[in-house]
Amino acid sequence: MNWTNQGVTYLYEPCSVAMALLDAGNNVVGNKSWLSGVNPRLNWAPGQPIAVSSYMSFDSVPAGTYQLVVGLFSSTNQAQPDFMIGNQGRTANGWYVITNISLDNVAPPATNATSITAALIGSHLILSWPADHIGWTLQTQTNVLATNWVVIPNSLTTNRMYISISPTNPAAFFQLKY
Repeated sequence: MNWTNQGVTYLYEPCSVAMALLDAGNNVVGNKSWLSGVNPRLNWAPGQPIAVSSYMSFDSVPAGTYQLVVGLFSSTNQAQPDFMIGNQGRTANGWYVITNISLDNVAPPATNATSITAALIGSHLILSWPADHIGWTLQTQTNVLATNWVVIPNSLTTNRMYISISPTNPAAFFQLKY
């Protein structure tokens, strides 16, 4: 999440920050996701962009369109955020809208071990794996004994990758990781 304090000052009191999904009635759907290690009082300077990494699971959320929101709370025991800041997009119940998001009902990937199938076409190696393992990443390295596996970009959303064969790399190793 990228965030900018659009107000004119820091927050004067400590607070906790949560993200959530709101339905069309401005109700929280699923659970709030508390952002650990985020301290707006100390490091959300006015006008300065802040990048926050967080993981939210939408497993229990039905398919639909929602608003992704952030809220500032004086206590994690509260149901609704109670801090008002200078940013626009505040809902009636105190959340600040980041963006709209659409969710589809997609089954999580299989977690059982699987094999990679390889085929050679011209100067390309085609690697594939079962479609129920979409969501796993394909990783590569050039030394079988090393531990520096590198994720192949865009492999998370597919079950087939086309790899250009490079004559400067005499060997390459691949694995799927979940």
